[in-house]
Amino acid sequence: MAGILGITANPEPANVIQPSGRGVQGTPGKTTQVSDELSVSPEAEKAATAARLLADSNKESEIRAELIEKARKNIEEGTHRVQQVVLIVASRVSKFLDDNSSSVG
Repeated sequence: MAGILGITANPEPANVIQPSGRGVQGTPGKTTQVSDELSVSPEAEKAATAARLLADSNKESEIRAELIEKARKNIEEGTHRVQQVVLIVASRVSKFLDDNSSSVG
């Protein structure tokens, strides 16, 4: 292969042939472009969906692991909010009891 060293000392081909317009049809002076198409099989779509779901589940499991570790640390240190949880549960139960007591009478 014969070549000429260019300015950057990279060999360049001796006979450069410019490509003639791929996908160009018709008479000279008038060109019509032919478009390419892409079709994806149902199996490929399912595989892509499965891959996306797997990646999402990995992210969720990382978040869950962080939350579990944080809760475990709070329980060990005794800094968890027992009183706040009790108040929330009591308010929800009282709403349930209020609804049931009015329907009993």
